[in-house]
Amino acid sequence: MLLELKRKIAQKNLIENNIKNNQINEIPSHLKFDNSKLETVILDYCDKDDVSLKLDELLVIEYYSRR
Repeated sequence: MLLELKRKIAQKNLIENNIKNNQINEIPSHLKFDNSKLETVILDYCDKDDVSLKLDELLVIEYYSRR
């Protein structure tokens, strides 16, 4: 799956500023990022260790099991 930015100047400037100001040392192995085109390719599913959020998986399961 390819994620690509639409060519609107305001969006492009916002993304470029975020990339410049929030440098990530390492891009997760399930993503491939092309800085020149501002494109990201999703190569595979991500591992839970690649997600930078602290989640309680049991709470997520409980929430969706009620639906």
